[in-house]
Amino acid sequence: PAGAAWLDLAATAYTAHPYRNPTIGWRSDMDRYNTTDAMAFHRKYYHPTNAVCVLVGDVKVEDVKHLAGIYFQRYPSGPPSPETVTAEPTQKGTRSSIRYLEGARTPLVRIGFHGAQMGTRDFYALDALTMILSQGRSARMTRNITQKGLAVNAWAYNPDNRYGGMVVLGGSPNEPGALKNADIPDEERRQAYVDACRQLESLLLKEVDRLKSVPVSESELRRIKKLNEREFLDRMRSNEALAGTLATLEVQIGWQYLNEYLSNMAAVSPEDIRAAA
Repeated sequence: PAGAAWLDLAATAYTAHPYRNPTIGWRSDMDRYNTTDAMAFHRKYYHPTNAVCVLVGDVKVEDVKHLAGIYFQRYPSGPPSPETVTAEPTQKGTRSSIRYLEGARTPLVRIGFHGAQMGTRDFYALDALTMILSQGRSARMTRNITQKGLAVNAWAYNPDNRYGGMVVLGGSPNEPGALKNADIPDEERRQAYVDACRQLESLLLKEVDRLKSVPVSESELRRIKKLNEREFLDRMRSNEALAGTLATLEVQIGWQYLNEYLSNMAAVSPEDIRAAA
């Protein structure tokens, strides 16, 4: 059900931007694809101009250039990919979607808010906000929702995206008490799950509302900054992880973002978080 939840969230939140579409397309797209389409797509996008190459480790630039000439110089550079992307219109009201997935056992809640562009002041504030809500055992959603037995899990997430992304709140509600009755009709069973999801939705939004009215304490902010710095550096311990991060960032915003991230996070203030909330 997790994949279906993310699919529905994107399709509901975006009406025009390509982020509303699955990476490999919809089922009807897959049914239409053929070898000719695949070859045309490959010719259009898979060439050096659209590639990012990252080398991490004990290497010499001269040796790298020599080997690159041997193995890659034979390929024509090709034209750059088109950069025209349909902008998402400003959302004027709440949108919602409910899906009953056959065979699914665990109900899921996803709440999305159109977020800020990577590298902006608001983006760093939203990163800090979601960490305060759900990063670490003393995070607010963990303490106020999960540890109190109000839900199976609850979390917040501010994903990196090349174009303005979406801040997401999510979780799974407890099993509704009414479902202990094995003879309950299917319609009532479904409604019990919907009610449980709406109760969790209310709890998640309440945590965000608190951030709007009560500033985050300096000690709480220091905690998540220290935790974030440790996890950030831990992710860079292996050459493979560092190379993957650099390549991804180069496509999203530019690899220099890696050098600036911790200092920009260190500059986030309680007021920045309140304003972002």
